[in-house]
Amino acid sequence: MYQLFSLPLLQATAATGSSAMSIVMLVSIFAIFYFLLIRPQRKKEKERQAMIDAVKKGDNVTTIGGIKGTVTNIDNDKATVTIKVDDNCKIKFTKSSVSSVDKDDVKGDDKTAVESNGGGDKKKK
Repeated sequence: MYQLFSLPLLQATAATGSSAMSIVMLVSIFAIFYFLLIRPQRKKEKERQAMIDAVKKGDNVTTIGGIKGTVTNIDNDKATVTIKVDDNCKIKFTKSSVSSVDKDDVKGDDKTAVESNGGGDKKKK
C-alpha cells in the first residue's frame, strides 16, 4: 500500500526537476542569442551612429546608394547633409543615408607608394 502512494510523489518530483531543467535551457539559449547576435549588432549600430555624428564639412562620403561626394553643408536641425557630387551638382541626403566616410585620398606625392617601392624611381647607370 505504501508503494501505491509513493509513485505519484516520485512523478511529481520528476516533473518539477524537468521543468527546472527546461527553464535553465531556455535561459541558456537566450544568453547564447544575446552574446552571439544582439550584443554585436548593438555595438555595430553604436559605431555607425558615432561615424554619422562625426561627419563634418569637407569629408568624402559614400551613401547607401553608392553615390560618392564631398560634404558641403550639414543641417543638424533637419538631419540632412548636402553632398557635392560634381562641379555643378549638389544633392541633399538624410544623415542616416551616409554609409561610410572615406579616408582622405593622397594625390600627387604619395609617400607610402614611394616607401613601398623602395625609392625605385632612380635608375642605376
